[in-house]
Amino acid sequence: MLDEPTAGLDPDSSDAFVTLLRALHQELGLTRRYKTHMSLVLVCLDDPEKPGEALGMENRERALGELLSALKGRLRPTDHVGRWNLAVLAVLTPMSGPIALQEAEAIRDLASRIRLRGEVKVKPSVGVAEYRVDLSTGELVKKAEEALAAARRAGGNRIVLAPFR
Repeated sequence: MLDEPTAGLDPDSSDAFVTLLRALHQELGLTRRYKTHMSLVLVCLDDPEKPGEALGMENRERALGELLSALKGRLRPTDHVGRWNLAVLAVLTPMSGPIALQEAEAIRDLASRIRLRGEVKVKPSVGVAEYRVDLSTGELVKKAEEALAAARRAGGNRIVLAPFR
């Protein structure tokens, strides 16, 4: 469970991640207090479908950087975006799950416009989890990570909304 903003971080974690995690804790506090919505969207870039066209670390990093810049220019001031880890971007948004799902589709479309080595299209997998009153911060993160894993297991280039159980 993530009770502290920096719980579970390794010493190499970036300041951007710590800032994003603190924003998550702060926004969830406001969500609980004012009984509003909050969703966590996790985005991971899939490898291309053709054999031998793995993105590679350098290209993946470049594509994630381009997507992060594009997201910062597109999202609302109430949204938070940043690196979740080396391979995943996170968007924290005060939207309900179904509306965050629409936002995730726009993010997927934005990512699909990125081209590497001329022709290689970037295809993202996206996991979306909506905060519910009975969820801890750690449980919300786990639901988003499980939704992202489900999107990747299903073949990638898709969005999965975590179930509300």
